[in-house]
Parts: sequence; C-alpha cells; structure tokens
Amino acid sequence: MPSYIEEDIESAIAAYRRGNYASISHTSAIFNIPPSTLLDYLRKAKIRKQSYEKQQLLSTIKEEELVAWITNASKLGVLMLLPLIRNLTKEIQAN
Repeated sequence: MPSYIEEDIESAIAAYRRGNYASISHTSAIFNIPPSTLLDYLRKAKIRKQSYEKQQLLSTIKEEELVAWITNASKLGVLMLLPLIRNLTKEIQAN
C-alpha cells in the first residue's frame, strides 16, 4: 500500500513545475513517490487538458494570453470585473 496520498502527488508536481527540483527523479526521492507515478500524473494532466480544449471558448494559448492581460492589468491597479474579463475574452477569441 502506498505511503502517499493524492495531495502529496499534487504537491510534488507543483514543486517540480516551480523548479524547486531539477528532475522527476529528485522530486520523487524528496516526496517518497515513485518517479513513474509522477510521470503518469504529468502526462495525464497534459492529455486531459488537450482533450477538453475543443470544448473551451479559448484555446490553451489564447487562455494564457487572457491570463497575461489580467495579470498585467492587476499589476497596474486596474480592477478586473467579470464584464471586463468577458469583453477581453471576446476580443481574444475574435483574433
């Protein structure tokens, strides 16, 4: 029986993505999770995101563009209300 839970796997993947650890092997050793388990979760996350992309209003790239707009506006002190975000989404979707 594994000595780790779903939250441990998510924490390990988040730490790896942040660059806290140089490799999956190093991450797996620190979190005591088999490297194959971490790799499976990483692959499934990519596949899951790609499989639902056709059902989304924005592609993954355009979604990242929207996040960048919101982040930059927030840094400038612009209040990002839902109607403004919807308008930005429509603008990005049209391009």
